[in-house]
Amino acid sequence: GERAAAVSAGPPGEDRAMDRDGSPERREEDYYRSHWSRVYREDPSQLDREWHCGYEKAIAAILPFVNRAAACAAAPMRGARDDPGDDGAVATTSGNAAATGKVSARGNGLVVDVGCGSSSMGYEMWNDFHFGHLVLTDIDEGVLRTMRERFGTETNDDDDAEASKTSEAALGDGYQKRTVRCVTCDARDMSGVGTASCAVVVDKGTLDALSGDDHKTAMLRECARICDFTNGGIIVSVSFAAAARVALL
Repeated sequence: GERAAAVSAGPPGEDRAMDRDGSPERREEDYYRSHWSRVYREDPSQLDREWHCGYEKAIAAILPFVNRAAACAAAPMRGARDDPGDDGAVATTSGNAAATGKVSARGNGLVVDVGCGSSSMGYEMWNDFHFGHLVLTDIDEGVLRTMRERFGTETNDDDDAEASKTSEAALGDGYQKRTVRCVTCDARDMSGVGTASCAVVVDKGTLDALSGDDHKTAMLRECARICDFTNGGIIVSVSFAAAARVALL
């Protein structure tokens, strides 16, 4: 339906799912953390890996859903049931925005990339549709250090100040500083993210990385909790093509 946009990435093949026998019930979080810390430490190429597909391929499949979320974020009081229509929110923040038909959120709305790993999808979506804020979450602090260096905006450096000036000029009087934060947390318990606070919740391969339906369901419940469905929010799930996954969604 309109609440969740799913992108399938082919047959299972090389699945990220964990071995249930290797995940002691009382220490699942420690298990996931130690596993991914070891993956990134032992194979640095994983720090540049995009699971499943790149951003451009994914956005081609989900553009109408993200446009709707961006339009609703740009006018949050309107509500999801109202037609966004032609409200002048067509993005003007990138050279090809008009050609691609991407809608600008006008510096409003929160995007959360759940279990981001080294993926740039959350960042590219935040930037492309001009959402206000992006939170990149992962259970491994090591990969988040890398992501913070690549995308984090919570600094006082000259580049960030210049980017802020550019955004302010583009958005005019309604400008609010746009931010990218990296937060360490378990996808099954994102208590630091407010209920119904997100315009877009991104899952790119994280569902595959959890062991068993209980863990997967816990993550999806958290995604549903933080997503602002009332105001057009969506969950974008990029995963393997599998009937079991559809049942979970």
